[in-house]
Amino acid sequence: MMLAELNIYLEPSGDQWPAVSMGSLFHGWLMQRVTGYYAKKLHQPGPKPFSQHLEVKRGEVIWHISTLNEEAFSHLLKPLADNTPRFVELEAKGRAFPVKGSEMGKVYASYKDLTDGCYLAQDPARRLVFFATTPVAFRSNREYQIFPSEFHIMQSLVNRWNAFADAVSLDDEEAFRALVAALRITRYRLESKTYHIEGIRIPGFTGRWEMSIKGPEALRRLATMLGMYADFAGIGIKTALGMGGVKLEEIVV
Repeated sequence: MMLAELNIYLEPSGDQWPAVSMGSLFHGWLMQRVTGYYAKKLHQPGPKPFSQHLEVKRGEVIWHISTLNEEAFSHLLKPLADNTPRFVELEAKGRAFPVKGSEMGKVYASYKDLTDGCYLAQDPARRLVFFATTPVAFRSNREYQIFPSEFHIMQSLVNRWNAFADAVSLDDEEAFRALVAALRITRYRLESKTYHIEGIRIPGFTGRWEMSIKGPEALRRLATMLGMYADFAGIGIKTALGMGGVKLEEIVV
């Protein structure tokens, strides 16, 4: 498998539930289970082949872990899916959160499968609706950008796609400019949120936004494909540490 999501359902430790802000601690727990050459590889600079975040949803906490290539799936996701842990122990908090269960979420065997699903669909999308459950932020000119923009959203997704896609490249600058020009954020209901990572406060936003897509069918299909990819890759910075947890809620044709 290439693009895959694992959902782990957590219970409280005593009277404390896992919080969205603990994403970086859950990342640490995950990294402790990776050994050998792959552990060293994950600590190298550059984009990470996975994302993870916590979601509080209707009285339960779900830990979403998604992988972006076969190697990450084999070393990170498959061991957890095959042998679900009984607890997630966070030494920094002195807590062990019981695991109620787990299940595989969305899965694509290859990037080509995702691409074909979008480009062979009968009707291309005209609107995409996203919801960010953990803070999204972008970094530009040494400053945090804490409001969604068409450029930053697509740049984040295209950069991650090109880093890990096995067959389909999106490195055409002219096509990227045309894609950004075809998109407009038409509605939003956002809230500013601060995310804490090892004592650093990172400003960002959570909430829902809607993007309209105008232009040729090819651009509409490309935008839809990248929107679907956001479910796995997340959007913005620090997606491996719990930020940028995004779901594509609706595709409107």
